[in-house]
Amino acid sequence: MKFELIESYRRQSDEFNAKQEERARQRASALETVQALRAEYAKVMRDSLVNGTDAGKQLDKLSDQIAEAERTFERKKREYEVAETMRMHTITPQQVQDSWNQEFTPQYRSEVFNPAIEALLNAKLAYIEAYKSYRAVVKDFDDQKKDTYETLAPGRWPNPYQYKLNEIDFNLTTETDRYFIKRYDLNDLNGDKPVRSVQGLK
Repeated sequence: MKFELIESYRRQSDEFNAKQEERARQRASALETVQALRAEYAKVMRDSLVNGTDAGKQLDKLSDQIAEAERTFERKKREYEVAETMRMHTITPQQVQDSWNQEFTPQYRSEVFNPAIEALLNAKLAYIEAYKSYRAVVKDFDDQKKDTYETLAPGRWPNPYQYKLNEIDFNLTTETDRYFIKRYDLNDLNGDKPVRSVQGLK
């Protein structure tokens, strides 16, 4: 399930940013025009002074062009600055926030989150039942072992057969790591890492 309103908001932002990029390009172009005309004005004036020629008409024309270019630049600059403060969205951040809290979150909880945690609870209950079955099996084996060595050497302590008869329960941490859910399994899961204790089983 996707939060569609933020996609609409993002599209509006992208459209605005594209327009702002164009405004910035126009502003930069207008500034380049001003700078080029000023450079040309300075060159014409230098040449006229060096050569002793009258460049008055050309300089007047360039002055007019510079003034017009400066007005254009100031307008483009102002357009960019004003637009930057407006951020004209038909969808407001407050509407996005309200939709998230009042509409999307309850729907997501009902349709996605609740089934996930229900499955988690069912898995927990199944694990508990499986663990109880495992403990019952171990207890049954241990009870039969005790009955066996006490029958072989009744009343003797220490019983010479108690440690000669094999155990069935886990003796090594590597064994319990494989079958039990432990803290570091949850650490792996919470870190979005493969669960190391069961790698290679599938």
